[in-house]
Amino acid sequence: MAYDIFIHRHNFAVWAASRAVHRNWNGAKTRVLVKAIEDCGVKDFLQLYKEHSISYDEFEHYHHVWCCKIQESTAASATEASYGRAAKLLAVYLKAMVIVAGAENTKLAHLIYPPIDSILLKNIGDRFNRFKKLKDVKWTQSNESEYYSLMSLLRECLSKEQPLWMLEEYWHP
Repeated sequence: MAYDIFIHRHNFAVWAASRAVHRNWNGAKTRVLVKAIEDCGVKDFLQLYKEHSISYDEFEHYHHVWCCKIQESTAASATEASYGRAAKLLAVYLKAMVIVAGAENTKLAHLIYPPIDSILLKNIGDRFNRFKKLKDVKWTQSNESEYYSLMSLLRECLSKEQPLWMLEEYWHP
């Protein structure tokens, strides 16, 4: 395949995603995390879905498949990922590939989960009294059901018209 803007953006996105999640994750090497993203199928999906038209149910299905494949890939490299870590790796990748790449108004961009970390959760907990308990969430250890419960809860911080990436208004270190 010829080097083009898609490959250029992909190379940046996998690097950014791997750097964003490897902190305090023993054995999480950039090459292992890059391979996990490349093996999960999200890159192929983005190449096929150029218009980024997708339903909520379709996105949920793909997101689950991608996270599970990331977990499988990291486990094969003796770098096991919790569902929360796999989801953050995927979220940063999708953020770079879709949202900050200029497709922020697409249906896909509206559905993409934001990268979750303690900074975001603490700031949302500080901003919204009813979400104070988010400060205590250990996102790095979350399993699948805990992760999706957290996403459901975080949706309540926004109106239905707002894309999920707007939650990152509260991510300011």
